[in-house]
Amino acid sequence: MNSFQEANALMRVYRMKWWKRGIYLVVGAALVANGVFFCFVVLRHAVHFWNVAGVYGLIGALSTSAMLAIGTSILAIPLRSKLVINGAQIELSGLLSERTANLSEIEGFRTDLFGTIQIFLRDGRNKITISSSIDTDDDFRAWLQQLLDLDERNPKRDANA
Repeated sequence: MNSFQEANALMRVYRMKWWKRGIYLVVGAALVANGVFFCFVVLRHAVHFWNVAGVYGLIGALSTSAMLAIGTSILAIPLRSKLVINGAQIELSGLLSERTANLSEIEGFRTDLFGTIQIFLRDGRNKITISSSIDTDDDFRAWLQQLLDLDERNPKRDANA
C-alpha cells in the first residue's frame, strides 16, 4: 500500500443524513422555482404596466430576490455541509464557515440531549459543533473515543479546576 492509499484509508467524509438532505433539496428547489416563476410574473407586469406597478413591481422584485436568495441558501446547506476526519485532524464545513482542529488542539467533547456533539478547543478558542444530522459511523465514534469526554466525572480534571 503506497502513502496515497494509506492517507485515503485514514480519511473519512461524513455528510448530512440522506432524508434530511432530501428535505433541504426539495424545499430549496421549490423556493428557487417559485422565485424564478414570480420573477417572470413581476417582470411581465412591470413592463406592461410600469406606471401602475412601479411600487408594486419594486416590492415584487425585492420579495422575489429574497425568495431566490433563501432558496439558494437552503440548497447550499446539504451540498456544503460535511465532516472530514483525516487522521488526527477534524474539519467541519458548513454553509458559511469551515472549522479545523488537530487532536493536540482539542480539550474534549460533550454530547447534549439531542445528540449534538460539541468539541471544545484549548486556549479558549471557539468550539466545533457537530449536528446530529451528520450521518456518522463506528469509525467516527472510535475517533471520538480518543478525546476526553467532558460529560463524565473526571476527578483529576475536577482537582485541577
